[in-house]
Amino acid sequence: MKWKCPHCGNELSEDEATRGSCFSCKKVFENPLKFFDDVFIQREETVKKVEELRKAQNAREKEQREREEKEFAERREAEIKQDYSPKAKKKLLIFLLLVLVIFWGTIRIYYGGEIGMRVVLKASFSFKDTIVNLDDIFGQPRIVVATQHPAVKKQLEEMGIIETDDQGFDRTMEKLQNETERLMRGFRF
Repeated sequence: MKWKCPHCGNELSEDEATRGSCFSCKKVFENPLKFFDDVFIQREETVKKVEELRKAQNAREKEQREREEKEFAERREAEIKQDYSPKAKKKLLIFLLLVLVIFWGTIRIYYGGEIGMRVVLKASFSFKDTIVNLDDIFGQPRIVVATQHPAVKKQLEEMGIIETDDQGFDRTMEKLQNETERLMRGFRF
């Protein structure tokens, strides 16, 4: 740390400051301890000024960052709000239509009957029987459903909603056998 003579203003060495006299002007300080107190106070004031300057610098930097963040957010918002070109709108519309076509060709929607509404994947891509009313299917004979809606019949059998042909045949054969046994009991020889 550098000290200055209170009389002439020349810089003092550490030895001069400790002794309380200046070699240049040959004057003795009135109270060497007071001189050190003044130096210490000056040092504290300098430290306070430096801290104030740092705080001011930090505040300016914070304001700058906030301003930059705000500008970035405004630019980003403007980019989001920008009106898309007709070419981009056309591409988006084509993409959405393509997704809709693929969706429509790969799902089947069942409604009515006892199951309510159910959406299932089709076994193969087609636009036939995409929306199926089960009340209409259940109201038709099995042979008509098998010929006009084979994919629906197969899927309903796999889901366990209607019985398979084998199960229907077995049920009919059991019913026929029971009826035959009942009739044979009625004709006793």
